[in-house]
Amino acid sequence: MKDTLSVAGWCVNPDGTAKATVYVSTLTGLITQVGDYTSHADIIARDLICPGAIDAHVHCREDESGLEMYKEDFKTGGEAAVNGGVTHMGEMGNNPV
Repeated sequence: MKDTLSVAGWCVNPDGTAKATVYVSTLTGLITQVGDYTSHADIIARDLICPGAIDAHVHCREDESGLEMYKEDFKTGGEAAVNGGVTHMGEMGNNPV
């Protein structure tokens, strides 16, 4: 197995969107490099290549009442987000009072 996978396509970054090749470690799943576009990449993406996703609607709880401790809190929600490639979460407050 190769240590690095190359994916070419439209890459979204803080400066905008441009054609680029993204190199991803097959060992860690992390982006190791972003370079010039090449048509000789391992994968030619038809969708946008994003370095991280935004989940704009999450419900994490800090249940002071102790009645709903079985529901997801910020620790477990954050861990799940990081492991799923989510870099930003937008909390929709609905904690019990």
